[in-house]
Amino acid sequence: MDTEPKPSDGVERCAFEATRAVTEQAKGIVMLLYGIGEERAFQLMRSSSRNTDVRVHDLAQRIVTELPGSGGQHTVGQLRAELDRIMLGPPPPRDSSATTPLGPTRDAR
Repeated sequence: MDTEPKPSDGVERCAFEATRAVTEQAKGIVMLLYGIGEERAFQLMRSSSRNTDVRVHDLAQRIVTELPGSGGQHTVGQLRAELDRIMLGPPPPRDSSATTPLGPTRDAR
């Protein structure tokens, strides 16, 4: 039996740890800015993920990279507003295949 980890196992583990680290960092930011606990912060992130059709990790990555740094130039209120924008995300793209062409309307003269 081969008990040595395969290279892909190490790569996958490393990728998982990196993903987890970003998610934990984003969760900490949500906790700090909203003044909530760890469980509630993750619930908010999951809810936002579902509502915006974005994976939790991708949302976490946006929080970590798009939120302004701690240079002291932003108020807590400004940072919360920016976090709100990120958490609400852009509206999901419309599925053009689900709509039918309506053609000209009666009002178009």
